Amino acid sequence: MNERVEKFRQQLQKELGLTVGPKDPILAEFLAQEEFREEMAAEHQRMLIATVFGGRSAPGKAARSLDAR
Repeated sequence: MNERVEKFRQQLQKELGLTVGPKDPILAEFLAQEEFREEMAAEHQRMLIATVFGGRSAPGKAARSLDAR
C-alpha cells in the first residue's frame, strides 16, 4: 500500500469511525481512481504536445529517432 492510500485509509478511519483494512474495496476503488487520473494526465500532456507541435514530434524525439538508424 502506497503512502497516499495509507493516508486515505487513516482519514476514513478517523473521520467516519470505520475500520478499513488494507484489502478493503474502498481502497481498491481509490487506487483505481488515482491510476486513472495519472493516465489521463499523461494523455492530456501528449495531446498538448501534439497541439503545440502540430502533430510533429517533439524536438528531442526527432533527433533520437535519427540516431537510432
